[in-house]
Amino acid sequence: MQPEQTFDRLDDGSEAELDGSGEITEFRAAQYVRMSTEHQQYSTHNQSDKIRKYAEKRDIEIMKIYVFHPG
Repeated sequence: MQPEQTFDRLDDGSEAELDGSGEITEFRAAQYVRMSTEHQQYSTHNQSDKIRKYAEKRDIEIMKIYVFHPG
């Protein structure tokens, strides 16, 4: 019989899948990117790309992307 899988919200806002033994088996997270000014050096696309690469290296599944443009 497979252990029941549950999810736990971590301090950083991401979710971790627990395998019943208390060990984390999978991370899930959301991206939040924003453009605070027109003169900002990095666009939301650049920010999203950096976050995606970070997540891929750490086996984190991005579940949703939130984009904020003031105005």
